[in-house]
Amino acid sequence: MVDSTVRGAGSPFPAPQPVVTATMQTAQATSLMVGAYSSSQHSTRSSREASRHELGAINLRHVPDEPPEPPDYLGLVYRGRRHWFSGPPESLKTLVAYIVLLAAVRMDEDVALIDFEMGQRDARNRLREMGASGDELDHIEFYEPDIAPTKEILQGIADRCILVVIDAAAGAYRLLGLDENRDA
Repeated sequence: MVDSTVRGAGSPFPAPQPVVTATMQTAQATSLMVGAYSSSQHSTRSSREASRHELGAINLRHVPDEPPEPPDYLGLVYRGRRHWFSGPPESLKTLVAYIVLLAAVRMDEDVALIDFEMGQRDARNRLREMGASGDELDHIEFYEPDIAPTKEILQGIADRCILVVIDAAAGAYRLLGLDENRDA
């Protein structure tokens, strides 16, 4: 889910302890991880300057002004990028993900829902309660995996579906044999 080369052993960024219980990912996603750099990690000015140079730091003051790119779905989600919805239990993460999923379907796009929590009946019922028609449900590939998918299977889903919702990341981590607090 997160490119492990971004942080971990040998990285200047500490590994955060994520609380991720619902994930939204678009096909052909671009990873972005934002984490806090601990202020307890002191360094000298010269070592900070060296790491800025080594990492290719950019002074944002000199970035040219351009109009922002508008989000593709409901003013929230961009096509081709990865989005993480995280929060405590019962904080509407799944509901927001389903709203975006239906918005994409209503734009005549095929989507996938990879479910590790609700099950097929509850997922269908929730989508129906949100107003999804039978024709709209036909645009949703629903998966309830119990084995880890191959890269070829995942690529096939990404090739067919413009938007992929994974609910919840903790289930995906378990399926892949990962510890969400260590390997996320």
